[in-house]
Amino acid sequence: MQLYLSQSNKEYYTMLQFFGRIIPTVSIILMLTFVTTSTARAQNIHLWLLFDASGSMYSKKDTPSLSKKGHYISQLNGHVEALKNPNVRRLLLNGKTFLHAVIWAGENTAYEISPKGGVAIDSDKTIDAFINLIIKGIPNRTLNDATTRHHLAIDFVLKQSNIAHSNDITIIDISTDEDPYGEDALKMKEIHTKAIGYNVVINVLAVDILKSQEEYRQLATRVRTPDGFIMTGSFENYAEAILSKILMELQFSNIISTQTIEPG
Repeated sequence: MQLYLSQSNKEYYTMLQFFGRIIPTVSIILMLTFVTTSTARAQNIHLWLLFDASGSMYSKKDTPSLSKKGHYISQLNGHVEALKNPNVRRLLLNGKTFLHAVIWAGENTAYEISPKGGVAIDSDKTIDAFINLIIKGIPNRTLNDATTRHHLAIDFVLKQSNIAHSNDITIIDISTDEDPYGEDALKMKEIHTKAIGYNVVINVLAVDILKSQEEYRQLATRVRTPDGFIMTGSFENYAEAILSKILMELQFSNIISTQTIEPG
C-alpha cells in the first residue's frame, strides 16, 4: 500500500511505516498550518463514502474463492469491517460526525442511500444502523449506466444543500479502479475547482493502479484536492486499505474540529 500527500500535506500528515505497510492504528499528527484566515473551525464533520457501482465492480472477480462474485463484495465488506473497527468507532464518537453513503457509476447514476443530512453518529447503535444501511443499499448487480464518471459522483455531493456556504468539515472518500478520461476528465477539471472553492477535501483510494501508471497521476491531479491524499491498494487488500484511509480521515477531521486556530 502506498500513500501520496501533497507538499503542504506533508506538514500535517505523519504515519509510521513498517516493511512498507501502513500501520492503521498509529496516531497521525496533523500540523494545521494551512489555516490562515479563520480563528476557529467548525464542529460538524461530514464524511461522504462513495461506493463505485460501475461495470468493472461486477464483471471482475477478486480471487478464485470468490469466482462467482465481483469486486463490489470487497468494497462492501471492507467498509463494513472498517466501521466495526474499535479505533474507527472511537474517532467517530469523538466528534460531531455525520456519515453519508452515495452510490455512483455513469452519467445518470449518483444517489444517496443515507438519509438527507447524513446519519448523525452519537452511539455504537447509530454506527451499526449505518452499516446495515450500506449492506442493504449496495446494488448486487451493475446499474443501467455501468460507465465510470467521477465528476458526476463528486458534483452530486457538492450540490447538496448548504455545502457551498457551510463551515462544516466536508470530506469526500472515493475509491476507484479507473482514472478520469475523455469527457469525464474535462468535466472533472471544473468540478475539482468547485470542490476547492467550497473547501471540500477529496481523498482517493486508487485500486489496482500502480503509482508509476498515468492513471495514478490523473487521479492525483484531477480528483484529489490539495488538502487531500491519495492511496494505492488492491481488491485483495481492500479491507486494510480502506481501514487506513478512514482512520486518516477521522484523525484529520477530529483534530481540526476541536482546535481554535489563530491566523498565521
